[in-house]
Amino acid sequence: MSFDKHHITPTEIVLVPHKQHQKIHNNVPINTEINLKMRQYDKLVQLSIMLKNWKTSYEKEFGCNPIDIGLEQILNKKKELLKDAKVLIKDDLRKVKHIKGLGTRYLAGLLAYAHPKRFRNLHRFLLYCGYKGNNLKYSRKVKSIIHQVVINLIMHKDKHYYALYLKIKNDLNKKFPKYRNGRIDGMARNRVGTFLLKEVYTLFRDG
Repeated sequence: MSFDKHHITPTEIVLVPHKQHQKIHNNVPINTEINLKMRQYDKLVQLSIMLKNWKTSYEKEFGCNPIDIGLEQILNKKKELLKDAKVLIKDDLRKVKHIKGLGTRYLAGLLAYAHPKRFRNLHRFLLYCGYKGNNLKYSRKVKSIIHQVVINLIMHKDKHYYALYLKIKNDLNKKFPKYRNGRIDGMARNRVGTFLLKEVYTLFRDG
């Protein structure tokens, strides 16, 4: 039996069985077709990162290339899975084509792990995604996806969300003049993430 580290509080950690940890965080796998594809994809992401780090460490320590460990095959399989996912969500992608930065990888991940139709209301959806209240039972995977999407929105200067980000930052700077820029930026990104999730919920739950 495998065990995971579970935070009782932000500073207290206990070990719990893996399946129990999934239940605690409402993260029990849902065997939809897109969920299976993205779970495979995410496992390959973890493996490729581990192998890249190992390869770098090997080269530094021994000054030569390690044996072929199949990294290229793993990367090719990741591309194949994303192509399959794109076919599965092609109609869904049309709904978000106006949002720069929310492409196949991130939309597929969001719909695989937190499809709005799974949730009774917006409040529960935001809680699960980690963007409502101080909830320790949120899905870290989903929050990570939204965090990256928000970075993409800002980087690509999405017409709506980049303007919203700048406005929120300006308002927060006026309200909290003593806060450091990094803290203001983090608060602004979190609020943009909340607005983004509200739109996604409307598009895929009510729309």
